[in-house]
Amino acid sequence: MHPMNINWWPSILAADPLQFREGLEKIRTAGLSGVHLDIMDGHFVPNISFGPSVVRAITQNYPELFRDVHLMLSRPEDFIPKFIESGAQSITIHIEIAEDSLKNSLKLFQKYSIPYGLAINPETPLEALTPYLDNPPHHVLMMSVHPGFSGQAFIPETYQRVQRLRQQYPNLLLCLDGGINPKIAQDFLPFGVKDFVVGASFFREA
Repeated sequence: MHPMNINWWPSILAADPLQFREGLEKIRTAGLSGVHLDIMDGHFVPNISFGPSVVRAITQNYPELFRDVHLMLSRPEDFIPKFIESGAQSITIHIEIAEDSLKNSLKLFQKYSIPYGLAINPETPLEALTPYLDNPPHHVLMMSVHPGFSGQAFIPETYQRVQRLRQQYPNLLLCLDGGINPKIAQDFLPFGVKDFVVGASFFREA
């Protein structure tokens, strides 16, 4: 069971790929408010997932679920408008992309007035976020696995990284993504983290 004092964001990519509707029904039955949509281009990460048409289908069939889109793309600015048009309500991009792509994406977020997040990979120094936190994003997505594939083991160094970032930015909304289960999530509550992306532990639990 997943404690309800935590905001769970199930990643539909971890559901049975032939049964996405069943996965969405499980999210709705659990009384959760949103779905996390991992979009991968086979370049930024070594995997390919799905595109705006799937987001549009979810928007049309499950309008009550908040659509949180995570773009693991080398050039997210080429797709941000398409995902917004398809129903994305929040979009996260990676701090590791080229600087021009990052700046172009931030301009698009401002143009469309959509909440956005900045994701950071486990091996990326936290200092990479610093230039973008004076005017902070809606949230920072801390990757606690190497992005690209569901079912990976949680990286323990994430505890120290979250603690450091929380000390520097006490009001920043932090979300964790990767290898999360209820026990791990509870351990982060003292750091003020209440938002967690879950995959295998949600869709494959008994």
